[in-house]
Order: sequence, then structure tokens, then C-alpha cells
Amino acid sequence: MTVKKMNSFFAGQIFWPAFFFLCLSGSVYAVSTTEGVYEHVHHTREEAIDKIFGNGHRVSSSNFVVSSEQKVAIESKLGWVLTQNEYVIWSVHSEKNTLLGYAIVLHELGKHQPITFLTAVTPSFKVKDFLLLVYREHRGDEVKKRRFRKQFWGLGRDDSMLIDIDIDGITGATISCWSIAEGVKKALLLVEAYSNEIPKNKNDH
Repeated sequence: MTVKKMNSFFAGQIFWPAFFFLCLSGSVYAVSTTEGVYEHVHHTREEAIDKIFGNGHRVSSSNFVVSSEQKVAIESKLGWVLTQNEYVIWSVHSEKNTLLGYAIVLHELGKHQPITFLTAVTPSFKVKDFLLLVYREHRGDEVKKRRFRKQFWGLGRDDSMLIDIDIDGITGATISCWSIAEGVKKALLLVEAYSNEIPKNKNDH
């Protein structure tokens, strides 16, 4: 596993060339960048971190390269194969350098297009929250609502997140619900694997 400090939000991420975000003067716009492809930008990454962690924090990013051993362990817990080996993980600290948690942006396939969302993880590797960044379907973005999101709060990697069994799904957004649940589980496992590889600050607990 290799951890390298990154200064750019885009470093280490996989993006689709046709997709662009448009946020002007604090407003969020829906844009179509290619014929037949719809995008609704709900938050930027910075906005999502600020909304979840509040004000008065500092954020640093690292490029996390999953080792072959970590990949096998994560996939065995997920039940499916990781589609990439590199991820950017943000560590969020208070002004007094206390670790507040982590954040990771994932792109999980919805019905037809990827759903881009940020998952925030506590220092004890529980779900703090998740927020949509970009939604690319005309229906199904009800997963952004608090009543759906709060069902994940406090869950850990060993907790079941089956839709309509452990998590109440949303009519008309079933695939999106499953995509979010799978992505949140993946986020927990990736963040914990990353954390196990980095030096611990005495305030990081």
C-alpha cells in the first residue's frame, strides 16, 4: 500500500471526460453535457464536507493505493470486486488538530449512470453521513433526503445494510438505494484500511 499526499481534488480520482460540474455564486445547476445525459449537482466536495463536519476544521487529502492483500480482504467482505485500486481519502481535523473523521468520494452505478456521492466516516469507522454530489438520472435522487440517510448513521462495516430489510428503501429509487448502500459499505472498508496504514497522531482518537 502506498500513501502519497495530494494537493489536487482531482488527483487519483476516475472521472468520465464528458461530465462537468457547474456551480456559480453558490447556486447549483442541472446541466446536460452530452446528448441524453442529465446531471444535477447537489454539492461540491468542499460544500459536502463543510455541511457534515461544520465550520472550523482543516482538510488534507491522501492518495490511497489498495494493496493486493487489502483488495482481497475488502472484496471478501463486500462480496464483489473493486473496480479500481486508487482512491482519494480526506482527513478532517479540528483547529486543535483532533481528528473529526474522514471523507471519500465514490462513483457507484445507478440505473444507467454513475451516482457520485461523498461518505463521511467517524474516527471509529462508523457512518457519519453521506451527501449526493452529482446525480445523473431524472428520477431516484430521493436518496438525498434525511429520512433515508439517517438510517445509515452510526452503522459500521459489519452491520447489514440490505435495502427493504435493514434499510427502508424508496419507491421509484430502488436501484439508487442499493447503489448508495453498497457504496457506503465500500467507503467504510476503504477508510479503515487506509487508516490502518498511516501514522497515528495522539489526538486521532
